[in-house]
Amino acid sequence: MKDIAIYGAGGFGREVACLIERINKARETPIWNFIGFFDDGIPSTNDYPQGPVLGDINVLNTWKTSLSITVAIGSPKTLKSIVDNITNKKIDYPNLVDPSAVLYEIPQIGIGNIITANCVFTTNIKLGSYNIFNIGTIIPHDVIIGDFNVFNPYVNVSGNTFIGNRNLFGVKCTIIQGKTIGDNNNIGAGSVVLNSIDSCKSLLGNPAINSILILKEYFRIVKKEKQAK
Repeated sequence: MKDIAIYGAGGFGREVACLIERINKARETPIWNFIGFFDDGIPSTNDYPQGPVLGDINVLNTWKTSLSITVAIGSPKTLKSIVDNITNKKIDYPNLVDPSAVLYEIPQIGIGNIITANCVFTTNIKLGSYNIFNIGTIIPHDVIIGDFNVFNPYVNVSGNTFIGNRNLFGVKCTIIQGKTIGDNNNIGAGSVVLNSIDSCKSLLGNPAINSILILKEYFRIVKKEKQAK
């Protein structure tokens, strides 16, 4: 078995610990020896659910033996920052795939991806690195995905979609087919994206529009109601 640890000891990190256990149980011979968590915000302790907290990034960067790391962080920006700051040459980043996930054909895949339970990937899909696909995410034919994207549970991406880097997709949002999603976008839970998006946008609603416009409309209505009283 190979030693593996999780960077991020929060709720999602503990879910990934369950994922590692599921991977081991699905095989005749377990492949992972889970040794614990690394986290910058939780002190080192042996008294922590599902495994000890071994230390922060400084401890990880001075780790003496070879170690696989999976980064379980739900913020694309923070996810990238952590990976960029891990400098230990003894660290590698495996792709973790839940036994219940369906992967038909992924001709190109990077490193450090996390694919959780009941995700579906169909055909001719290209994945970059360090993406997180939470429960029930659907990635269909001819989709291209960059790096450091976070897909929350039950995101539904349609075919022939291009997704750049560091995008956050909220729970149950939908991307209509053939669209391009740039970089550093935040798409709110339940949103339906009908048009391509450039970069650095925050979208919400069905159809998904700029969340600032939604706030402006909300305050306009509130102001109008106050004036009517």
